[in-house]
Formats: sequence, C-alpha cells, structure tokens
Amino acid sequence: MLDILNKGGRCSDAEGNVWKKGEMMEILKKLAEFVVKTNFDDIPSEAVNVTKRALIDTLGVAFAGSREPVAKIITGFVKSFQSKPASGVIGGRIRVSSPDAALANGTMAHALDYDDASNVQGHQSSTLFPTILALGEELGCSGKDVIAAYVLGAEVWSRISSNMPGLHFKGWHPTSVFGPLGTAAAAAKLLRLDGKQTMMALGLAGSQAAGIGQNFGTMTKPFHIGNAARSGIVSAMLARDGFTATQEILEGSLGFPFAFYWSEKVDITKMGENLGNPFMIVSPGINVKKFPTCYLTHRAIDAMLHLVKEYDLKPGDIENIDCQAPPRAVRMLFYNEPQNALEGRFSVHFCLAVALVDRKIGLAQLNDNRVKDPSIRDLQRKVMFHVYPGAGERETGENHSDVVTVKLKNGKEYSHGVLRAIGHAEVPLCWDELLEKYRECASLVLKDHDVDRTIDIMSSMEKVKNIKELMDIAAGIH
Repeated sequence: MLDILNKGGRCSDAEGNVWKKGEMMEILKKLAEFVVKTNFDDIPSEAVNVTKRALIDTLGVAFAGSREPVAKIITGFVKSFQSKPASGVIGGRIRVSSPDAALANGTMAHALDYDDASNVQGHQSSTLFPTILALGEELGCSGKDVIAAYVLGAEVWSRISSNMPGLHFKGWHPTSVFGPLGTAAAAAKLLRLDGKQTMMALGLAGSQAAGIGQNFGTMTKPFHIGNAARSGIVSAMLARDGFTATQEILEGSLGFPFAFYWSEKVDITKMGENLGNPFMIVSPGINVKKFPTCYLTHRAIDAMLHLVKEYDLKPGDIENIDCQAPPRAVRMLFYNEPQNALEGRFSVHFCLAVALVDRKIGLAQLNDNRVKDPSIRDLQRKVMFHVYPGAGERETGENHSDVVTVKLKNGKEYSHGVLRAIGHAEVPLCWDELLEKYRECASLVLKDHDVDRTIDIMSSMEKVKNIKELMDIAAGIH
C-alpha cells in the first residue's frame, strides 16, 4: 500500500519497496484522460437513466429549497455582484455568472437535506448538477453534454472518495471535501479541456476542499455544497486560461490524501482502477431520499413508521423509545433537543417523535413550529439513541440494521430493524414515487404546466439540443 507520509519525493509499500514519484503510476493523469476521452456514446443506458432520475430529483429539491431562508440570503448575495448574466438562479428570476449561479443553486439543492446521497461518500447530485447546469447554460450545452459531465464528475469523485472512507469521523463533511474534484472534472468536460488542462483543474480544485461537520444543522452545511459547485467552474475556467496547479495533487507527499489522512495510509493506485467498469452511479449506486432529513436518520424513521403502522402506536402509550445505530450516525446526529428545522433534520430524537405523532415525515413536518411543539419535545425526551452493541469504532452499519424498540406503558415491547431505507439503490423509489416527490417540490415554485414541461425535458434529456429552455423555466425567466 502506498504510504503518502513518506517524505523526500519517494513512496513505499507495505513490503518496503520504494519508488521515485516519476516511476509511480500517474493516477491524476489517468483520471483526467478518462474524462477527456469518454463521451456520451461510451456511457451505458443504465447510467443514462440513473442520471436522468438524479436530475429530476435534484432539480425538484432545489425548487423546494429555493423557498428557504438560506435561499433568499444566497440569492441576494450573488445578485449584489452584478456579474455577467449568463446562468439562471433557480426561482430567482435573475441571471448571474455561472460560478455565482452554481453557488446559489447548489446551496438551494441541499437546503432541505432532501437531495440524494451516493453509496460511496457525499451528496453528488446536488453538487454536480448546479455546476453542470450553470456552466452548461452559459455554453449552450446539450442534454448529452449534461449527462456525460455528470457521469464523469461522479466517477472521478467516487473513485477518489471510495479509497478515502470515514472522513465523517475526522470531522470533515465529505461532500465538500470531494465535491470540488468532481465538479472540476465535470466542468472540464463541458469546457472541452485537454488532459493537461483537466489535471490543472483537478489540482486547483484539490486546494479548495473544505467543510466542517460541526456546521451540520446550520445554513453553512448547504453552503458547503454551493461552494463546491462554484469551485469546479472556477477551477476549470482558470485551467482553460493557463492557470497552473500541481500534477501530484493525489500522489504527492503533501497532496490531497495526506492532507485529510495524515496519520493513515491510502492506496491511491486503486483510484485509477476500473474506471467506468461499472460506473459507480450504477453500482454501488445512488440513494434517493424519501424524507427531507439527513440520510443517517432514514433507516430509523422507516423502522418507526413500520412499528406505528403494524401496532397502531399512539404517543400517549409510550414509555420510552430505544434506537440503536452505527457509530457514524450517533456521532453526526448530535442534536438531542433541536431548536429549529435545520437542527431537526439532524436529530433522531425529533424525527422519531414526529414520525410517531404525525405518522409521516415530509416537508410539512420540517418547520420551526413543529420542532418547538411541546408534545413533540416531550416525546423526543423519551428517545434513547446509542451505538449498537459490539460495533467497531468506525463501523458504518452497512451490514447491520438500525433497530428501533418501543416500550409501552403497559409493559409490551415492539422492535423493528431496517438495513436498507426505502429509496436506497437496492430498494429504489419507483418512477411514480419519484415524480410525486418532484411535483410536490416543484409546485412550490412552478405552475402546473411548467412542472409537466420540465418533467418532459428531463425525461428525454439525451434528446435536448440546448438546456436553455429548462433553465429559463427553473429560473422563472421564460
């Protein structure tokens, strides 16, 4: 395994074999060349279909997010620059520069934490699509261009992040760490950069990776996504114009893996293996959210809703609720008594309480008034949330169910475990369920005929000659 801590321009494996950097496999070059040489016709139909579903879901939650307070602030912020009116701001009725539009739209897409989650690490769609749609609108790109950029951006992101697991445990927000690399690859594809320029874009993007987990449950978490989306366009545009960066952002002794894994080993050679075979948006796939809450709450919510339906549970019957989850969930869902909806999305205590009382969790449940409701607060204090017995320090729970146990005042107990939440890549939402979610979100901004038109456009994205019509509708400028 390559030891990225090794100094002096050399790297060694576990057996002590040592190479000079120039003798190593050029991982970044391999990734860049894959982006440059892979085109829409090289992408299998299954990946195309996954991309279209992801676009529908992402644009839908961005429409809903555009009505959040954070959207008003970020829209006013980018509007104040009076930048080049190239790309539409979702629901904003304005055009700004493509980097500014990506910042605003990415923030909106993650504002409700209703966007999909990769089975590798991070929220790829809400980060990549704002980059691709903003830059694509400015460039007059086709639907095929959009699909190819998304697939390739996600592939670069996934291959790197899958070999750097567990960043949550180090305090990082993986989406905003890996996001700039994925968006830079996607933007480089749209700008038709060559291999050397794409390497420069990725090198520059690596120095823009950031995002602290302590900001979960605040407006800054969705800003992480918007910032990563903007970073990709900035990186690719600067690389196009001759801006330089290291070609050893991955391999170097002070490179990207070292910066985030300084005390551990990372086998960077695996980052360049099996590119597109299969594309990682297909396998291990993408998890679409059924609830507008952190994805780490979803298995527990599914378990609670099952118990509520199966045993007709009533709030007044409850003695206590026990929830067992993996260490990552317990660490990241740190709001025991949330004070607003932003914090409520990261509180198992709130989510289980409101699921029991309302027998569902949707946009209507995630508001400040519901979080402050005395009946919800009383019930959430009965929730005990802890790591399941025998869990390893960094165990993610991939092969262990979240288990919810409800004890009633009459002494009866009911338990249910969920290994794969509804919407997981292995238990996907059907087409009608996906469109129902989209319509609910989009109707907060669009008229019915525009909702229908956007569905038509995205459903046949590979046939779209120019994405301008879609973005005109999204921004409310048509």
